[in-house]
Amino acid sequence: AAAYMQFADGQKQLGTGVYGMAAGDANANGIINAVDRVMVRNASGATGYRTEDVSLDGIVNAVDRVITRNNSFLVTQVP
Repeated sequence: AAAYMQFADGQKQLGTGVYGMAAGDANANGIINAVDRVMVRNASGATGYRTEDVSLDGIVNAVDRVITRNNSFLVTQVP
């Protein structure tokens, strides 16, 4: 767990030794904002492995738009 602490802004502890990250940073710049929301909206209906598919269900749709909107202004990082 100590290794994760340096990335505390980008993740949340979900349980003992279990961490998660906020979904929605489609352009991977570290913050979820209007740019990500536009990317998701513009890719609506696209299928396959895409950065805009923040729900990871294989299609860019309303679910992805809701996730990106709900997580707006959160900071996320990949260690």
